[in-house]
Amino acid sequence: AVEVRHPQLFEGSPALELDAMLAELGIDRVILDTRGVHEASGSDAALLEAQARKPRLPAPQIATAHRPVLRYVANPELPANDARLLAWAQQLAEWIAEGREPYVFMHLPDDFDVPRLARRFFEILAARVDVGHLPSWPGEHRQPSQVGLFSATDDAD
Repeated sequence: AVEVRHPQLFEGSPALELDAMLAELGIDRVILDTRGVHEASGSDAALLEAQARKPRLPAPQIATAHRPVLRYVANPELPANDARLLAWAQQLAEWIAEGREPYVFMHLPDDFDVPRLARRFFEILAARVDVGHLPSWPGEHRQPSQVGLFSATDDAD
């Protein structure tokens, strides 16, 4: 897959020519959707860094080959992403119905809540198309515990 970031490759004949070439070669175009992170507000350092680094580009819902790739950079306020997640779930359901195998990468400015975001997207998608079972993320159900300085065997010494 190819991730395109030059603004001229998102409209008009350059975009059409690129998409046609990728389709002819069987190469997927990575869809980078940064709208969520750019709509977020706040002074958090991770958010400001993400907004500075991630380009503001259109996110065309186009598949040029068999395995479309979506990179979704979310708003850190998870409920603020629901409308976009719904739209992407509908698009992925259509691609799956066509026999395509889409890949989805979820990002957040600090990535701490990415497992929750990914699970939310999976649930929305699973309501539209059979995508199997998503196993739990190791940290989802485990309570954090303090690591001891000495193990139980050290006390016996």
